[in-house]
Amino acid sequence: NMNIFNLLVPNAHATIMDDIRQAQPDSYIIQPGTTLASLFTGGGINLITLAFVIIGLLFMWNIIMAGWDYMMSSGDPKKVSSASTRFLNGFMGIAIAFFAFLIVNIITSMIGLGSLI
Repeated sequence: NMNIFNLLVPNAHATIMDDIRQAQPDSYIIQPGTTLASLFTGGGINLITLAFVIIGLLFMWNIIMAGWDYMMSSGDPKKVSSASTRFLNGFMGIAIAFFAFLIVNIITSMIGLGSLI
């Protein structure tokens, strides 16, 4: 029971698979020079940059919410104190993240693992 469909489909499938193999040669093999960060992020962005983007967004959200709390406090000393504490915590968090990044960079550079992160 041969028809034109049975004759064309296997050839079309083989042609498509050949095109895919040519477009992505050895894409499943870890290439030399691949860093640990690029394995997790696809190579376009490293983990440190991703972490700082997330930390920056959390910092901005915290500062915006602290400002909102301060505006809505209506002079209530307890609410003003809570908003001020939130501002302080936000700035302390971003400072800790920055110094952690600095320390990790210094240590990895000293022991020769600077390209790892």
